[in-house]
Amino acid sequence: MIRLKKLRINLFSLLLSVCGIVKAQDSIVAFDRPGIADGPYIVGKGIIQAESGFVYSDFIGHENALVPTIMLRKSFLKGNELRLIYNYEPQFIRIIDYHLQNNFDPVAIGIKKKLLHEKKAIPEASFIVNVFYPVQKISREVSMKELNVESSFQFHDNLNKHISINYNAGLLLNRNDKAGILSYSFCMNWNAHHLVSFFGEGFGYAALNGSWREYGFDAGLVIEIKKHYQIDFSFIVNQFERKAYQWLNIGFSALIIRTK
Repeated sequence: MIRLKKLRINLFSLLLSVCGIVKAQDSIVAFDRPGIADGPYIVGKGIIQAESGFVYSDFIGHENALVPTIMLRKSFLKGNELRLIYNYEPQFIRIIDYHLQNNFDPVAIGIKKKLLHEKKAIPEASFIVNVFYPVQKISREVSMKELNVESSFQFHDNLNKHISINYNAGLLLNRNDKAGILSYSFCMNWNAHHLVSFFGEGFGYAALNGSWREYGFDAGLVIEIKKHYQIDFSFIVNQFERKAYQWLNIGFSALIIRTK
């Protein structure tokens, strides 16, 4: 979700700097960000959305970083969504540090599939698969060592008109962790006002062979500045090998194309 790199801002990223929060039902616009736990909602028919943001961190062992991430989302067929992402990776230090050390900018392509619609005790649910790979190596011979495949289930429940929860569970496969990596997250959302929402979240990653674990939490707020336009602010902490890594995140999400 967040890509760390040395100070660099480009104009395109500034124009598309976007972020948002998941709505309570499949709507014309349903943003995945902020937060680690993605929502199960897909974009509406005929919609293209942009979601992005900038993250700042005084990353231990590296220079300060200000990093743009960009995601474009488009529905296709029925109940499916295509996702294209620049500067993408899961929010855990092992993979962030590896990409930073090698000066990699991961790009990802993903598909989200709607599974269930929320009804009484049944949560809203979807399944997503992302494949991400360093953009610096795309024009060269594909290296399986750098290829990552991430899959997860996303769920969402409305507890009442103000409180909702969303939670994910998934698996990441790559050559650096041959046993696979379990990912999980749980997020609580509070709609304090029809234009303002707050969230708090816990998340973690663990090698299936038990060799390492990593934990984190994040919290923030989302403000709807205009219909289909939202900004967010959040603070993230990763805990790994008895060290804490802090991140500040700001973003803006928007509907950019609507067709009939």
